[in-house]
Amino acid sequence: MSLAGGGGGPRPVALSLTLNGRRLEGQVRARGQVGTFALFEAAAAAATARLDPPADVHGSSGYRREVARVLVERSLAEAWGRLRF
Repeated sequence: MSLAGGGGGPRPVALSLTLNGRRLEGQVRARGQVGTFALFEAAAAAATARLDPPADVHGSSGYRREVARVLVERSLAEAWGRLRF
């Protein structure tokens, strides 16, 4: 899965979905994990940790980073829910 974020700077940013240096998909397959909120939360935190969006009248940099984290969590949960095994 690939995600990109917009509105956090002058151009869209590709978000890396990794945990412990390994791609998220590989982590789930290797461990046989099911999609859990904790897994999505950790992946979202890692994916957005390096974001440095500009602050403006619509929100602070921290607020924009937090919104990005929440949206990544929700996207992962929705994508997981659409999977058919």
